[in-house]
Amino acid sequence: MAAKSTTRALIPTAPNTELTLSAVDFSSLIAEWHVALDRRVAAGELAPATHSAYTIGAAKFIAWAQTKPLATVTRNTIQDWIAALRMAGHKPGSINTWLSGLRAFYTWALAERRLTSDPTAGLKGAKRKGTTRQHKRAALTDQEVMRVLSQPDTDTPIGMRDKAILALMAYTAARTIEVHRADLADLKSEAGQMVLHVQGKGRDEKDELIVIDNPAAAGALHDW
Repeated sequence: MAAKSTTRALIPTAPNTELTLSAVDFSSLIAEWHVALDRRVAAGELAPATHSAYTIGAAKFIAWAQTKPLATVTRNTIQDWIAALRMAGHKPGSINTWLSGLRAFYTWALAERRLTSDPTAGLKGAKRKGTTRQHKRAALTDQEVMRVLSQPDTDTPIGMRDKAILALMAYTAARTIEVHRADLADLKSEAGQMVLHVQGKGRDEKDELIVIDNPAAAGALHDW
């Protein structure tokens, strides 16, 4: 009688090796990975939002894989999963986010020597139709920027607020998420300059500074 295989589920193996998915074995490995992610979040190495995105991505792959008669997980398996997501109507951006979670799992498993190969290595994500490496939108001209800045009604509090937000983004290149997360207390004067402490994408704290040295931007903020 042949010995029963004790190889962990979803471990890439030789193509002819007979394996079946074991929910128990794989759940144990995933649980260890979750603990490692929790530790990274507690140490400030990983944002909670990134933790969530990683675990969701891996979970989606597992849910799909366990409905298939898979013997092993290979590069082809991951490509079939991506194709299934595309067929289901998911957007490329979402698919690539979920794929990054699966990549993170395999990266951890390799580093911990729990697996010996990574089927996601070198795998390209879903491509957006009709896009190139260039920015999706052309930059505004100077005249267009001035036209946008002239739109708010500065005779109203909301208009003054909108003018301040637009001026901040136009003259300092502040990102939308940085402006959204900013509070009045984050606007300070340091070394004789007006600065705004911001919390950027993927950050847990407001640990970056935007120097507001443009008179138009500083004036709009003062008016508000």
